Amino acid sequence: MVEYTLLFTRVFFIELFYVSPVLILLILLISLIGYIIGKIEGWSRFDALYHAFINATTVGYGDFRPTKKPSKLLAIAIALVGLIFTGIVVAIGLHAADYAFDKVYDESEFNECTGATIKESSSGFGRRSSDEADQSGQSRKIGDKSGQEWPWGSFSKSVADIHLGWF
Repeated sequence: MVEYTLLFTRVFFIELFYVSPVLILLILLISLIGYIIGKIEGWSRFDALYHAFINATTVGYGDFRPTKKPSKLLAIAIALVGLIFTGIVVAIGLHAADYAFDKVYDESEFNECTGATIKESSSGFGRRSSDEADQSGQSRKIGDKSGQEWPWGSFSKSVADIHLGWF
């Protein structure tokens, strides 16, 4: 369990590092739009940034809300940018969890306990239970990525595989 946690954390932060220029751009965009909303509404800089990040994370306490039409439209833009930001971070977390699981746990033991397999759909994607029918009829155990074909070509190494040796 400790090995999984450490590998997950390591991969998560490595991938955050690689995506950091995009995340920083999104944070700056949220801050800038929040500052503009604050100017329109007459809020302090702190209150404007507070509103921007509460709105971007979709928490929305409601203590600050725009009342003018231009600032309401900009608040919608902040929410959309915040969803993109959150989606990127969640995707990195999911990839790190999947990567760490595949590296740490023996898939054959997992398959014996659960009886689960991956069945290939006609497009080559999707995890399904062992009792579901499939057009192609191909099945393989979870974690077996041999011959996996993606729309942009096949590959065998992820960013984490390539760069884990650097740290």
